[in-house]
Amino acid sequence: MKNKIEDDFEVYDGEKRLSFRFAESDDKEINDYIVNRDLVLNVEVGGQDVELIFDVPSLYWKFSKKDNWSYQKPDIISVKNIPEKIFVSGSLPLMESTIFVNDELRDESEVSPNREGTLYYFRSIDFIESLDREKDYRELALSIGGETYPFVTVACRSIVKASSITGDFKKKKIYGDFDIFGSSEYSISITHEGENVEQDIPLIDGHFEVECDVEEGDYVVSLFEQEEDESGFGSVSYKLGSYPVKLTDVRKLENKVLVINNIIYKEHNIPLNVKTGYRIGRLKLLNYDNDIRRKMDIHSWLYDSCDESIMSGFTYYKGKLTYRSPERKRIDLCDVLVIFDNDENINQILLFAIDDDEAQEPIVNIVKGHLMPDDRLLTRSERRLNSVVLYDDTFTIRITIKDFKKTDASDKKVFTVSVDKKTLVRDCYFSSLTKNILLANGVIYVEQLEQITRNQFRKFKNLGTRSSKEIEDYMQRKCIRFQDER
Repeated sequence: MKNKIEDDFEVYDGEKRLSFRFAESDDKEINDYIVNRDLVLNVEVGGQDVELIFDVPSLYWKFSKKDNWSYQKPDIISVKNIPEKIFVSGSLPLMESTIFVNDELRDESEVSPNREGTLYYFRSIDFIESLDREKDYRELALSIGGETYPFVTVACRSIVKASSITGDFKKKKIYGDFDIFGSSEYSISITHEGENVEQDIPLIDGHFEVECDVEEGDYVVSLFEQEEDESGFGSVSYKLGSYPVKLTDVRKLENKVLVINNIIYKEHNIPLNVKTGYRIGRLKLLNYDNDIRRKMDIHSWLYDSCDESIMSGFTYYKGKLTYRSPERKRIDLCDVLVIFDNDENINQILLFAIDDDEAQEPIVNIVKGHLMPDDRLLTRSERRLNSVVLYDDTFTIRITIKDFKKTDASDKKVFTVSVDKKTLVRDCYFSSLTKNILLANGVIYVEQLEQITRNQFRKFKNLGTRSSKEIEDYMQRKCIRFQDER
């Protein structure tokens, strides 16, 4: 027997096997051999073309007579959207099948044929009462010919997938957005420090907006779902959850620290490779007229920086971008300009590196995960292959606002570098091992060693005798000295 489809067969453990797509198609180039739910193969036997037809033991289903049959597992369905009948078909012993709630109660529905005996269905009235609100999800399973198969996951109540709550202190408004899987009507109530602010505020397309005296502090937004009661004339309210949030006035951040969580490529909604540990401190609130207008050239692609009607509505801070290494050493990198351009979402910022009177886009080395003010420390190859410019219309910088924690000066591990003395570790004639040890311990410039004591230096991770001597000999030649012990 010679197969006309010999090229599509592959050998596994000495056996020939044919892989094919389950979707029906006339395009045989992509190995689709399903026709009218059967596997159809054309082969040559004794010089004659023979068509071999095989039943495929698969289940087809649909929720309405008018729908098309589907063979793929259904997506999660809300209990409110379960139809009166679930139709099934396929080359299976369906007359021996049931559908049931896969839990300890196991309420089930046996299969029923239509009058002509050509269509089988299950009645949801037989198990719908078991899909109550005591659990978020329940599984409907099928028993066919004595075998059990998971069929569909049912959301027994509305499910909150994401939420965002912010306050606009200028406009005296609280905003909220909820991404909810469900089709009910919803409302919220708000409390501040335990006191009621608003109640029974309806959600419209998952959004609410409340005008009130917004103060800093702890708020709780409670979300409720409304459903008809058993009479059908009234409604019952169920609490879906409470969402605490600390509202912060964006104009009162001078005692705060901005922690950079991630940097997102807007078009594809994917994060860049950026190390954790970058934060912005020493925040100073700037006045647009006195500090920004006609005094700083902002390299923005998202806004026209010359349009004062737009730019004057933002909140500006000058701060210090730092990096805290895994060893808890802090490296001061550069001065930055932080712009809050949306008071409804203060967990996103525009970020620019300050160079004299210019605010320019920072750079990310996407291979090493380094955030830096410019590309001057990159090799030519790194600039071409590894660097990404953080244009404000292309990337979103997400942050968390945290309280500034004062640290005893004797415990600080802070590396700072004067602008007139910068010798890159990678440019020094150190062995590769020594360079890696210094970089791993947060030393980018040799001059940073002047900011620590010899005892602190000797505690560097993985520092051996040979590397220690190599570094100290270099420091002696360059007249670089450790700080005196206190």
